Amino acid sequence: MADEPHSKAGLVKAVGAESDGLYPMRLVTRLTGLNADTIRAWERRYGAVTPDRSAGNTRRFSPEDVRRLTLLHEAVERGHTIGAIAHLPTDELTQIVEDRSPPVDEGSDPPDQSFGRWRNAYLGAVARFEVRRAHELLTRAATLLDRRTFVYDVVLPVVQEVGRRWADGDVGIAQEHVVTRQLTSVLQVMLDAQYLPPGAPRILLTTPPHHRHEFGLLIAGLLALDRGVEPIHLGVDLPLEDVSWAVRMSRANALVMSVARDLGEEERQQLPKQLELVANWTPLWIGAPAGHALASRVPSARFFHDFEAFEEALAEL
Repeated sequence: MADEPHSKAGLVKAVGAESDGLYPMRLVTRLTGLNADTIRAWERRYGAVTPDRSAGNTRRFSPEDVRRLTLLHEAVERGHTIGAIAHLPTDELTQIVEDRSPPVDEGSDPPDQSFGRWRNAYLGAVARFEVRRAHELLTRAATLLDRRTFVYDVVLPVVQEVGRRWADGDVGIAQEHVVTRQLTSVLQVMLDAQYLPPGAPRILLTTPPHHRHEFGLLIAGLLALDRGVEPIHLGVDLPLEDVSWAVRMSRANALVMSVARDLGEEERQQLPKQLELVANWTPLWIGAPAGHALASRVPSARFFHDFEAFEEALAEL
């Protein structure tokens, strides 16, 4: 018993293997804790394993394949990225897993040159559903960094990395929701803690009716504060008549709207006309993905496809 492996990867046995000693996908998912989509993605994108194929072209995994997948799963849960470790020999993967040290020093402050390591620590905590630890890391970064650095070196890269890991099958929808909720909460707190002297330029932040994605608005508000512009966040999904009233009452210098999703058929007919009317009596700025249908239908509005261009516009107020 002295040489019994300590990691769960060492518990992989031949039980359930077929007569040739190979494992079908249904058994590999049970042994490794990975779903079939993730296993296929790791094989296709990173060459993590190279399973055999049956006469019917179905995957058949060797005990060594199963062990590698289990080790990779454990390492990813500890905060390592699959792209960085998929090519490693099995003995190095074993060392990573059996060495209980995390991939980064999670207790350290996120200095200027180690944002990548900090993001791995944060996303590693999320992957393990250590939500309290993840929130501590996020709020610590928000406290230590200036607003612009927090946006560009923490928030946006985390969102991009979560999207990539989700596409690769490294994180699930539940983990993506944890990240979205935590980032939204922290950004809202930072926005509410604003203070600018009287007389600062003002912008209103909202979305058109039936659009409920406010993440871009919160980031825009934080960048506005950093430029000395007061953001007034109205929330999302507001009737345009209420938005118009708020612009008049607040004497805002610009109305900023975020549009993240595609337009439905009815919206394609109605929303551009409504927004064009709004743009006739107040500067209208719209943040939308490049190539969005609204860009050619509301000629009086100013469109932004990235936050750097939005910052340039803020400097003109």
